[in-house]
Amino acid sequence: MAVLTAVYYAWPGSHVFSWGAIGLGAAAAIVVGVRVHRPARRLPWYLVSASLVLFVAGDTVYYVKTAAGLTPPFPDWSDVLYLLVYPLLTGGLVLFIRSRSGARNRAALLDALVPTVSLGLLSWVYLIAPYTRDADLTLLEKLVSVAYPLGDVLALSFLLRLLALPGRKPGALQLLALSLLGLLASDVVYGMARLDSDWAVGGPIDLGWIVFYAGAGLAALHPSMTALTGDTVRETAAVPAGGRRLVLLTLAALVAPAVLLAEHLNGAIVDAPVIAAGSAVMFMLVMARVGGLLTDRITLASEISRRDSEAYFRTLILSTSDVILIVDDDDTVRYASPSATTVLGYPDLAGSPLSGIIADTHHDALRDALVVARAGHDDTDGLDLTAVTADRRLLQVECATRDLRADPTVRGLVLTVRDVTERRRLENDLAHQAFHDHLTGLANRVLFRNRLDHAYAVAALAGHELGVLFIDLDDFKEVNDTLGHAIGDQLLIAVGQRITQIIGVRNTAARMGGDEFAILISAADPQDADPEQVAARIVEALALPVELSDGFGGTHVVSGAASVGVATSQDAKSPTELLRHADLALYLAKGVGKGTWQRYRADLHAAMVERLALRTALHEAVDAEQFVLQYQPIVDVRTQIVVGVEALVRWQHPERGLLSPYHFIELAEENGAIAGIGEWVLRESLRQFAQWHHEAEQALPLRYVSVNVSARQFRQPGFVDRVRAALAAAGARPEWLLLEITESLVLRDAEQVWADLEELRALGVRIAIDDFGTGYSSLSYLRQMPVDVLKIDKSFIDDILASKQQRALVNAIVTLARNLDLTVVAEGIEDAGQRSMLARMGCPYGQGYLFSRPLWPADVPAITGVIIGVPA
Repeated sequence: MAVLTAVYYAWPGSHVFSWGAIGLGAAAAIVVGVRVHRPARRLPWYLVSASLVLFVAGDTVYYVKTAAGLTPPFPDWSDVLYLLVYPLLTGGLVLFIRSRSGARNRAALLDALVPTVSLGLLSWVYLIAPYTRDADLTLLEKLVSVAYPLGDVLALSFLLRLLALPGRKPGALQLLALSLLGLLASDVVYGMARLDSDWAVGGPIDLGWIVFYAGAGLAALHPSMTALTGDTVRETAAVPAGGRRLVLLTLAALVAPAVLLAEHLNGAIVDAPVIAAGSAVMFMLVMARVGGLLTDRITLASEISRRDSEAYFRTLILSTSDVILIVDDDDTVRYASPSATTVLGYPDLAGSPLSGIIADTHHDALRDALVVARAGHDDTDGLDLTAVTADRRLLQVECATRDLRADPTVRGLVLTVRDVTERRRLENDLAHQAFHDHLTGLANRVLFRNRLDHAYAVAALAGHELGVLFIDLDDFKEVNDTLGHAIGDQLLIAVGQRITQIIGVRNTAARMGGDEFAILISAADPQDADPEQVAARIVEALALPVELSDGFGGTHVVSGAASVGVATSQDAKSPTELLRHADLALYLAKGVGKGTWQRYRADLHAAMVERLALRTALHEAVDAEQFVLQYQPIVDVRTQIVVGVEALVRWQHPERGLLSPYHFIELAEENGAIAGIGEWVLRESLRQFAQWHHEAEQALPLRYVSVNVSARQFRQPGFVDRVRAALAAAGARPEWLLLEITESLVLRDAEQVWADLEELRALGVRIAIDDFGTGYSSLSYLRQMPVDVLKIDKSFIDDILASKQQRALVNAIVTLARNLDLTVVAEGIEDAGQRSMLARMGCPYGQGYLFSRPLWPADVPAITGVIIGVPA
């Protein structure tokens, strides 16, 4: 073909022979390809070959007449030969399509029709319409002229239909498509050239026809030509709507608007009806294609869902932890799912009796369930049974039965057996957690109240007495504050264990919250313990110290001492009233000194009302300035000269008279009034001390006033600023003030507390630890504490004469303080022998009734600078 093409263009005079050789050579190549490759269907290839022969025959007739100097008329016999090419070529394409699709493919047809209509519209506007409007042409000339572009559009439509089929495109198909595109290109250019009378033999237009010939011959010679008609390559699946295909469809649909715009820009729209019709046809084709896509997607999704469902249920049956059994009428297992091996351990249950895998204690329940299922009832879901595994372990299982004997695919009872051993254990654990304290394992408040209500009802019917004990640890807050909550939790656990050992299994112990416990004493028979006896034993047992580990190799010995309130149903009309009575009794036990038990008495109501009234009146007392101060002298133990005073608050109650701190300090701590009281004491004591110095005719030997500060007051934000403001308001010097704090305050929140203490000391205020020795682990911190004075608690001084150990302990504290440059004040000195002993130990200062009871402000100046008390 390349050689003949070169000859054709090099020697135009021989074009009759060279052109004929090109066309006939291509037709011969198709015949040779069919003979060599032997496709399943030869007819379409022969039709294509025949169309080439007719095409070259028409060219030969035309070229011979022109070579003879004749002007061929139009239309001529050559035109008849040309037009016969299109039916033959189209017939071959149709057979190719039938061979490759094997069945109707609506999607591929629509994909081919949309661009065909678009190109047909272009052909009409730019090729066909000009002929129809040419007044110089006869009707026959117009028909023949129009037939050429129509034939091209027809061939193009079937080519696109062939290309739109799904599947891989063989090389022969690609060559055949190139051949037809060459034909269409030359025909279009030839048609437009004829309109302009600008066509001549041997021009570049002929290259398209040469491609037409060469492409067809190469397609037949290519080995893949058999794929165009082979049965094994049929594609029946829906055409996928790929990205490129959608782009081509979109461009084709835009042809009609583009043509309309082009005619508008040219100044005249002459083909509006045809453009409108083309747009409508393309719109309907596109909508049909979209509808097909939706249908395909739905069908595909349904198929995927169906296949996934089948795979899902297959996998579910194979891997589920539920055991599925099919049981025959004789209660033997016909089928067991693979999970039976995993759950029950049996490799093959087929033919085994169903009762063999169920514990004998549940055989009756199993038999009843099977009877109910075979009777047509579906109420056997959730049947709890005990299964026996192959290794003789017991499993708690949940069994559901379905009667599917009428189902031809099953023909038996279907049992679904689920291992719920872990679930039942978890449910039991959750139920236990819901009604038991997580720390101690004792009953919680909810369970205690439930059992109390039930026991109260039973006791009321039987005429028995029921007892309730309320227990509260006396100094639990101190343990938490000084040693931490981990140690506090261990103490609660130890207390719970001791209580459980004491009360026995017939009674109920509960942790009500925090450090509060309760005991329900059931007096159903005379063998049960008396509530008062139980209370006494609990107080005695909890009074013993508890040794607890801190988790770092160290241990702490702490006190679990508690107060107990006792009440019985004899004095209560309801469980709620019984609880209230026990609470009142506990309140009384706390009030009489802790570490004891008290039984409810009717007169406790009056005491409770009085206590509540005092709590309420405390806030009013602060605002009404009902508090007054007395001052107890602090003396030099050796010389017995007064060096300072401690401010002691009293409540001048409008109805009850003067009340000591014993009656209201604890209440003030409970309701928060202690902060306001402490603020007033600080300001008033500084004011009074400054007044003494101001009114004295000569310098007073009083060095300072000691003021107690509660932990709540100290931890309030801005405490240091309030101290500074109180000093300024009183006109007092900072060294006149000694603030007394507790050990627990220094040891808790040490970083912030110590920072505030350092700031106070930098200001000139001194700090004392009150009741030193009654706290926890003070000695280990003493060297680092930002304090100046240690006040030894009265409990150490009381036995200093009678107890050698107590003397050694006090002596050690005095010696240690002296070595650490700390001042010591001994509290509660009531005996001259105590003063003498402390003087020999080197204790510098003391206070107590031996020297003076608390004095009113007016009496203080009279004792300054003189020896007070009774000499040893």
